[in-house]
Amino acid sequence: MSFSVCPNCLGLHTSSEPRCPICGADEEGLRAEHPFGAETRSAIQELGGLFGGILDGPEADTMVLWCSHGVVLVDRGVGLRWRARVSTRIGDVRVRRDVIELVFPGAVIRLDPSDGSELEESQTP
Repeated sequence: MSFSVCPNCLGLHTSSEPRCPICGADEEGLRAEHPFGAETRSAIQELGGLFGGILDGPEADTMVLWCSHGVVLVDRGVGLRWRARVSTRIGDVRVRRDVIELVFPGAVIRLDPSDGSELEESQTP
């Protein structure tokens, strides 16, 4: 089985798929549901690539891009707002209006959705 990297979202998918299953782009990176600019793609690449997909953001016109080592907040039509990097691979991401939670085995990091700064880190039982 061979794989391709999407030129739009940098997600990895099988070469047999005609469109990226994450963003919907074709093999030239066109016709994506969510087209990303160079600044957003650079942030995705810096955080290890799109891993968990594209989630609805805390505000109506935002998206959270779940990468293997962080998250990126993108404003539809405007582009990158911020990126937040973590050193450990993320197990889950939960998006709420007032907080974005990055879940790891045994811990949760809560981020401020306005700027990506860390609000708190807590251990889970």
